Amino acid sequence: MFGSAFGGARAPLAGAVGDVHVEVPVTLAEFYNGCVKVAVYSRQVVALDGHTAKTEECLKTLVVKPGQAAGTTLRFKGDGNQQLKRESTDLIVTLVEASVPDQKATRRGNDLIFSCQVSLQQALRAEPAELVTLDGRLLKVPVDEVVTPKTLIKIEGEGMPIPPVKGADPLEPLRKGDLYVRFEIKFPKKLSDDQRQRLQSVLAA
Repeated sequence: MFGSAFGGARAPLAGAVGDVHVEVPVTLAEFYNGCVKVAVYSRQVVALDGHTAKTEECLKTLVVKPGQAAGTTLRFKGDGNQQLKRESTDLIVTLVEASVPDQKATRRGNDLIFSCQVSLQQALRAEPAELVTLDGRLLKVPVDEVVTPKTLIKIEGEGMPIPPVKGADPLEPLRKGDLYVRFEIKFPKKLSDDQRQRLQSVLAA
């Protein structure tokens, strides 16, 4: 660091300096819906005397498009470090996935995997399950079999948006991957003798 951009300490200009690299956290829901983020970073700027440098704090607004993924890099030419008698270097922003407590969805390529919690009663009765999508919709999932921890239900076209290829018609709706639902069964902590007998009779049928 070379000090503050607002009258702080300065240091002699170094030789060639590299690009500025910044990581910006993005949640899975933000990757799904698209969002605007702000990258905060520091860069070297050449002082007016042309012989010393100082550090400047900068903000860069960037657009995350629906369907982009962690690991995506965005390059902003000339927004990196300033150099004497050389072009400024670039700012390179890498998108990383932010951790969200109790998040029910994970991503696998263009597909989404949701974890849906159901009671033992719901599992045995094959009752429809409900989940909230990453864009806030309540989605009812039809179930036509007794649910087990190995049950996996596929819902086509409810996964991540797929970014359009270059030259695609901008009016065309985004295609999406698929959504897979896994089930977490909540087992009761206690059963009465009568409940245990009835459950045994059902499972033995």
